[in-house]
Amino acid sequence: MKATLSSSTIPRRMALLAVLFLHLLVLKADCIPFASPIRTFGGSWVWSFDVSPDGSKLAIGEEAPESGVWRAFASVWDIRSGEQLISVASPDNTTTVEFAPDGSRLLIGASRLIELELSTNLSMEFGVSNEWVKTVRFLPGQDEVFTLSQRQHGGTGRLWDARTGQQLAQHEDLIAVSGDGLLAMRARAHEGVRVIDTVTGETRAVWADVTGRWIEHWNQEIAGAEFGSGNEFVYFVADGLHVLEPQEVLILNVHTGEIAGRYPGYLPLAFSPDGTLMATSVANYSWREDWQCDSECDKVILRRADSGSEVRRFKGALRKDSMGFGVCFALANSIEFSADARYVLTAAGTPTDQANNAIAELWEVESGRLIAAFDRGLRALFVPGGKEVAVLRMGGPVQLFDIRFFLVNLRHAATDDGAEIHWDLGILQFANAPSGPWADLPAASPFRLSTVGGQGFFRVKVNE
Repeated sequence: MKATLSSSTIPRRMALLAVLFLHLLVLKADCIPFASPIRTFGGSWVWSFDVSPDGSKLAIGEEAPESGVWRAFASVWDIRSGEQLISVASPDNTTTVEFAPDGSRLLIGASRLIELELSTNLSMEFGVSNEWVKTVRFLPGQDEVFTLSQRQHGGTGRLWDARTGQQLAQHEDLIAVSGDGLLAMRARAHEGVRVIDTVTGETRAVWADVTGRWIEHWNQEIAGAEFGSGNEFVYFVADGLHVLEPQEVLILNVHTGEIAGRYPGYLPLAFSPDGTLMATSVANYSWREDWQCDSECDKVILRRADSGSEVRRFKGALRKDSMGFGVCFALANSIEFSADARYVLTAAGTPTDQANNAIAELWEVESGRLIAAFDRGLRALFVPGGKEVAVLRMGGPVQLFDIRFFLVNLRHAATDDGAEIHWDLGILQFANAPSGPWADLPAASPFRLSTVGGQGFFRVKVNE
């Protein structure tokens, strides 16, 4: 350890210390330590957002008032500076925005699909489908795009030429599409569930009776499906109201057509980058009259992706509603692993949740501990690079959070002078005087706290 710091290092470290100190105060002041954003994007009613693959840009689709009339827009922002780079009108509410894998283009999905070239700000409208676009996938090579429309029970999948905007193929009754856009899952009455090739329409695998109690109205049985990493398996979720109780996940092998496993579970599903782990949501909306600050409930179950066997559960704090009851809202809108698979980010709630129970939460995979919570978070994404998360707030903007402030690995220690708090960058110590055996850093000791017998200080030692 060094006792001296360069002038350029001190402001950066002191800024981190200040945020850490404020975070500690929040831990004391509230049952749920909600994080504070470092930047905000948009400001009216954001419906969708996406982060560019290099983590430099954020795209949002929102409604905002203009001359007294609410209009739909899609915009692109610089994540680092917070500057708006592009803003274009959308035909209606933007249900999805999606960057191309190389970050050069943005697809804007509403009742029509628009492609925006970011370097020239030129846009191209795809063939009119008059369907709400729910999912967008760039196929390998980025010359083709596959979209899935939003319907209550099964949607229309369309393959497009990304250069001309012309439709190349169409498939009906789809409920899921793989991450690379090459496979889709289709379900039809009297036909069962099958995986098809999105380019040729050819069938890859068929399950004629995946639940054992297949009925004519298949759409009453299917809650949804997700493809696993590498497209080896597809995860089918059966609706417990009609077939199984509770909802059940069936692991279907795409190559053999066999059911590889089954277990209780709910959408959404998320997979670790190496495909070995899977996070599933817990369906849990309950309230407790005996609510206390330390009350918690199951939020997410971590499983082995190949077998569905449970590894651990992530538990989160209850929210306090307007009546003073503790509310557990756990059925997630989004679940995502970090690129290094060390963390899981979830968001739960609905846009019309009057009790403001929407919440996004950051978990550590190895221990299952809750690291940070983000108030009113409806959907959340990791920014590539692993230092920030972007959270869509209920009825509001997208906010950016620096998660390094919550990954500091706090450790408590006792000294002759009082308590110390150790973290990865150094030590925060209570002292009777602002100077001591460490480097005299006045900027580290602006926090005077009333103590028995007089004023106290916090001072810092920074690890180099």
